[in-house]
Amino acid sequence: MSRLRKRDRAQIGAPATAHSGAKIIARGNALRGNAPFTLPTGTAKGKTVPKAAATKPKAKADPQKTMSVMAWIEDAFGNILLVKQLRGRGMWALPGGKVRQKESLLGALRREVKEELGVEIDVATPIDLYDRPQKGAVVVLFRVILRQKTRVKAVKTAKGKATSPFNPRAGEIAACLFHRKPPLDATPSLSYFWKRAQRTFEPLSLFR
Repeated sequence: MSRLRKRDRAQIGAPATAHSGAKIIARGNALRGNAPFTLPTGTAKGKTVPKAAATKPKAKADPQKTMSVMAWIEDAFGNILLVKQLRGRGMWALPGGKVRQKESLLGALRREVKEELGVEIDVATPIDLYDRPQKGAVVVLFRVILRQKTRVKAVKTAKGKATSPFNPRAGEIAACLFHRKPPLDATPSLSYFWKRAQRTFEPLSLFR
């Protein structure tokens, strides 16, 4: 108490208030080398002590969506070319795959079809889109026109020799086959596009 100033001693004898008591405690702590005292949030002498600004957590940026392309390939009879995958659950799917960085959609389509089926694409038109926000993926469907009048039989890599113009990629594609109806073990993308094809895609008038 001897080290307190006269004004502080006077305040000790004065009627206690929240503000005056806090100031005396703060000075006493400072003299003793303790941590500085912080006034509680509230009002003092008619003035409001501002609360600490609440820091809101920054929202995480949404990951960039994965772009994929798929080929809707029909023969002259309206059959759809599908590939049976070796990886995963071995389901039937449309030919295609993911778009690489700095690669165009058409360029990715040509590369994937060449890798999976061993054929070149000259004409392809984007006809549909499948947005899968829960998977963070967008699939663009291209319609590819085949100018041939014969049906193509199934091709199996296990046989060693191809029986059609298609040459499925070993280790990735088990077989490729034109389907008139969607198979039961179809991928979600294939099921989605096939249902939409029944009411939105143009008839076989495009083929020549």
